[in-house]
Amino acid sequence: MITSVGQNQLAPIDTLLNQPRSIDDYVNTIALKNEVHSAHVGIAGSKSDTYSAYEGLIQVSKTNELFPLLQHDSTAVRVYAYKAIILKDSTLQKKAWDAMKGKNDRVKTFSGCIKFEEPISSVIQF
Repeated sequence: MITSVGQNQLAPIDTLLNQPRSIDDYVNTIALKNEVHSAHVGIAGSKSDTYSAYEGLIQVSKTNELFPLLQHDSTAVRVYAYKAIILKDSTLQKKAWDAMKGKNDRVKTFSGCIKFEEPISSVIQF
């Protein structure tokens, strides 16, 4: 079995891969592709790494950790942060919208088999 050394202990690689990821890990995954994906994309209707990162971001973050992401350089990170805030607490919708940078910046989307590019304000529809 392949192992990795960490804090003077050996642990199986598959155990290390299943460790919880940080907010930064999820943000970096989203920013790398910089597209907003629906839950199922492509001909096979598979869940993308980008959408999985969004789900992970929801799980590990608190709303106060998401607000700074509304100023991120990546348009996809901003959209996913906004959606995560609203999912966690819908009463924060206006506050999140007001805090969002570049509402008219264009963001790439991928839904089903269709890729598109549109303003953030069209994707979020506040």
